[in-house]
Amino acid sequence: MRSCLAALPVFLALSGCGSSSASTVVAHAPPQSAENIHGEVSSAVLPQHREPYSIPGKVEINPNRISHLVLPVSGRVMTVLARVGDLVSQGQPLIRMESPDVDQAVSNYLQSQAAVTQAQAALDKARTDLERNRELSAQNAIPQKDVLNAEALEAQSEAGFLQAQAANEQNKRRLEILGAVPGRFGQSVSVPAPITGKVLDISITPGEYRNDLNAPVMTIADLSSVWISCEVPETAVGRVRIGEGVSIQFVAFPGRTFRARVAQIADVVDPQTRTVNVRAELPNPGGLLRPEMFCRITFAHVL
Repeated sequence: MRSCLAALPVFLALSGCGSSSASTVVAHAPPQSAENIHGEVSSAVLPQHREPYSIPGKVEINPNRISHLVLPVSGRVMTVLARVGDLVSQGQPLIRMESPDVDQAVSNYLQSQAAVTQAQAALDKARTDLERNRELSAQNAIPQKDVLNAEALEAQSEAGFLQAQAANEQNKRRLEILGAVPGRFGQSVSVPAPITGKVLDISITPGEYRNDLNAPVMTIADLSSVWISCEVPETAVGRVRIGEGVSIQFVAFPGRTFRARVAQIADVVDPQTRTVNVRAELPNPGGLLRPEMFCRITFAHVL
């Protein structure tokens, strides 16, 4: 009995040691922070991804590819050579008209030609007089002041000749712009297409007399490239990037997907809708896509 009691402390001591070893807690290292010593968030620790973002949009005419035709002169419209929907080429005659301005331009050119001839004659005489006066002055036949006067007259004649030449070139250029032939009165003038594209609107008819040279009479648009426009909410505009690829689906062409890239992000937020206008440029060979067509735009899924 005594031997058992004597061994009890040793057993308890061993038991206590075993219990302490079994209950030991291993401390784990705290998770690494996403912030480095510079206070920057590491993208390797926190990858930034987003889901595809899709919103409705529509086709718009590229404003860089539209032209509003105005008349170069006032006058009476004789013929309108195009109709709405026609595909016209740059330089193609669209309107033919008769105008007193054309006759005036022809007259101005003829007058300026005569002025050049007269100024040339005056310059030739001034140069001849100057040369003679210099010879006489060398022989002491005339005073030096006569030479100085002749030199001044020669300089004035040369300036007059240059001015007459400039006016003549200006009048000649005016005739070239109008497509008129120098020296012929009573000719009509043709108004050519400024760009290649489709005629979208015509606001002039044969027989009209027009003197407003600022009012557009025809609208032509090059639809070989169009803009896809959409309104991105203010809360999501930070997810859109210039040059970002987008996919576009049109209700008119189910099952087809078109690819484009973001070309423009508006600089201001619409105060009424709290949206930002975003446009992507899309090639449109053959004119398949028409202005005001509805579509759905899906933006890229990675920032």
